[in-house]
Amino acid sequence: MRGRLLIVEDQAIFREGLKKMITSKATGWIVAAEASNGHEAIVQIELYKPDLVLTDIRMPMMDGIGLIRHIYTHKLDTLTVILTGYKDFEYAQTAVQYGVLDYLIKPCTEDTVETMLKKAYEKWISGISKKNRQLDQKKKLQEAALREFCMGLPYDRTRLGEFFAEIQGYEALFLRVTTYFPKGKAYRPQEMSLLQFALINILEELCVADDLGKGRLVAIEADKMILFLPKAGKQIKSMTSVMRDTVYKLLGLHMSVSNAGEISTAEELGRLYRHYSSELPQLTDTKPINHSQQEQVRAIRLNLMSKIIMGFIVETQRQIQDTLEQLKRQSLEESKHTAYSMVLALRDILDKEFHSSRLPELQGARLDELQRAESAEQVCLWLQKMTDHFMAEYEEWRNRSNDGVIGKVLAYLESNYMKECILSELAARFHVNDTYLSKLFKKETGGNFSAYLTKLRMNKARLLLSNTDMKIFEIASMVGYDDPNYFTNVFRTALRMSPTEYRKNYRHINK
Repeated sequence: MRGRLLIVEDQAIFREGLKKMITSKATGWIVAAEASNGHEAIVQIELYKPDLVLTDIRMPMMDGIGLIRHIYTHKLDTLTVILTGYKDFEYAQTAVQYGVLDYLIKPCTEDTVETMLKKAYEKWISGISKKNRQLDQKKKLQEAALREFCMGLPYDRTRLGEFFAEIQGYEALFLRVTTYFPKGKAYRPQEMSLLQFALINILEELCVADDLGKGRLVAIEADKMILFLPKAGKQIKSMTSVMRDTVYKLLGLHMSVSNAGEISTAEELGRLYRHYSSELPQLTDTKPINHSQQEQVRAIRLNLMSKIIMGFIVETQRQIQDTLEQLKRQSLEESKHTAYSMVLALRDILDKEFHSSRLPELQGARLDELQRAESAEQVCLWLQKMTDHFMAEYEEWRNRSNDGVIGKVLAYLESNYMKECILSELAARFHVNDTYLSKLFKKETGGNFSAYLTKLRMNKARLLLSNTDMKIFEIASMVGYDDPNYFTNVFRTALRMSPTEYRKNYRHINK
């Protein structure tokens, strides 16, 4: 999970330098856009919806303070960091009232920029976590209102209205589990909540797999649920068969599905559900469903994914170890839920972020194994096996993806140094994590990506200066620099002389 960054700086040389500095570091950000003043930045914000804006203070048309004021007054969901010189710092501090996250004093070192970006990334991830909790709470209140309404209990009219506004035009499927204790399965009453958790997870995954991920699954009673799906005709009809077959295959549970059609009002849904429910036998061996378990999976996934993206493998392993220790202090039922949530999060990371689906299935035999655990210690052993498999699979994926990757990157740079070369884009091109690519590049070449690319370009420039009569601006363009002044500054820094001086010296020596 990477954040989008907008750089706002009126001097192209500094903007280019910042971009190269940022893209050469693996800090969780990608440069989504650039702007040379506040007015341009407002347009780019509308187009790219950046998560972080890094802006200079002194710019024409609209300065950095004006831009940050605009972001603040329009309540845009964007973090802001100010670039300023010492003489501007007092003026820049006026932005405190607009919620600016941090200040960078020019000239900035790579370490300073990297530290700021990591701080901003942690703040951004924290904000996502907070929003998820708020959305989960809103969803929980809406679904509680629906549940109470369907069961003829007092309910929150506002929350119910919100829910129906979100599902306008959807069809409703009534789902029912005939029993949680079928023949051939040694399920026990104390494990029913884990079965319900697994059941809901299977149904939600099927919605996503069938591109019906905008659907809403609401558990009304322990054995009855309503699945709201966008109206899709034959797609819904085929999905009902898949749901029944999959639930039986993985959990051994029989499930009935009844399509109530498109629902236009809450009153119509309540009438249909009560009629549906009245014709079914009531289960007596059930307990209420825990409605907060999916929140736990999302929280674990976000926490782990942020560490993996930043390359914090040790911290990832520590979080897994902390969870294993936590299980030992929980009741047996709690430990099973925590372990199951952890592995669902790990599987989701492998599937969606690393495109690997080789983590063993958690339903069927694997779930049976977890259910048979008689103590928290046995649950720990189950989770340890699954997390060990995850880490081994992750390492195998990295090795498989990264086999000879630096050689491929170097070959690419040799052929494309005159184009824009960004570490994160090369990582995506060669199917590796940008954090890992940055570390591997330094390990195998002895220097960072940005320094290597600069050295390569300067060597190519030296050849052109020595063997052609091309103008400086033409050489700059030939080796990947749109701004000849910036190229001259980089050349002077690398060789302690300007391109013109280098050409004169070379020709003088080789007369």
